[in-house]
Amino acid sequence: MENSTSRETPCYYDTRHGPVEGFLLADITRRMRGAFQDRLDGSDLTLSQARALKLIAMNPGVQQKALAQMLEIQPMTIAKLLDNLELRGLVRRDKDPADRRAHLINLTADAEPVLKTIKVTIEALREEMLQDLSEQQRTQFVDVLTLIRERLMSMSF
Repeated sequence: MENSTSRETPCYYDTRHGPVEGFLLADITRRMRGAFQDRLDGSDLTLSQARALKLIAMNPGVQQKALAQMLEIQPMTIAKLLDNLELRGLVRRDKDPADRRAHLINLTADAEPVLKTIKVTIEALREEMLQDLSEQQRTQFVDVLTLIRERLMSMSF
């Protein structure tokens, strides 16, 4: 008997073949990235770039290496990401006076409207994505995700 789910939308809820949580989380993440990109109204800003801008806004003067660690990406990748943001005039790299080999990353004034767009986009996506959940369910959802993240962070791999 054929599964009623189309081939384009695989079913991850069939536990007969083992746990499904990892597949669900990966699928949700992929779909959230796509939905975020679709809602940016013609911008070619990526989710990675948006995350970097938000982290820089929360950590002005962050070292490039520390930003890479926060984003969990390689130094080469952060360099390319920052090159792109710098070309757009959204960030600047300042020499770290305490370590001449390091760069401190700061936002430019041009980043402010982009950050506002990111915030509005994230808030709208979040509301749409969670519209079927009560406030209590939303809180529990975040609590469970946080607990899982903390457990994974405590595991060595």
